[in-house]
Amino acid sequence: MAFTGMNIEAIRSVATQLTQQSDALNNVVSVVDGQIQTAEQNWHGADATAFADEWNSAHKAALQQAATAIGQMATDATNQAAAQESTSNA
Repeated sequence: MAFTGMNIEAIRSVATQLTQQSDALNNVVSVVDGQIQTAEQNWHGADATAFADEWNSAHKAALQQAATAIGQMATDATNQAAAQESTSNA
């Protein structure tokens, strides 16, 4: 038997998990930022600059964008579940 519509509680659970994963990515950014700062304090020269620049210009931004996108997916799932609940209760 195929399921049609939405299991509201399951989608709310998905939204919660997505929020947690978005938060986890933001935590990774924070932790790695600290590690990069430590590296910058203890490593000097062109290679050190390139190392920090790669994090700051590419990887950090990519992780932040992913965290934002996943957070938006969580919001969308929450909103869709609320809309479905409202429609089902009408």
